[in-house]
Amino acid sequence: MIYIQNITIQVVAKTPQPKQYVEPLMYPDNKATKRDIAEFIMDSYDLGLLNTLNHHSATHVLSFTAINQKQLFQITSDITKLD
Repeated sequence: MIYIQNITIQVVAKTPQPKQYVEPLMYPDNKATKRDIAEFIMDSYDLGLLNTLNHHSATHVLSFTAINQKQLFQITSDITKLD
């Protein structure tokens, strides 16, 4: 299982927007890629389609943007693989 915590969602706009903190999630597949986890988060919170997936050297950081009805969202989270 993969524990997804510290999930923040922020609307990307010309003026700074507040971050929205949402509940942690559990992903059942331990061998999932970051893309799979990003799509799971988007489906869970109805955020639309994956726009870009940011690549970090830290394996526990997940950052991506999603687009839904011409609105862009920046999502970040921490991921931890549980045995």
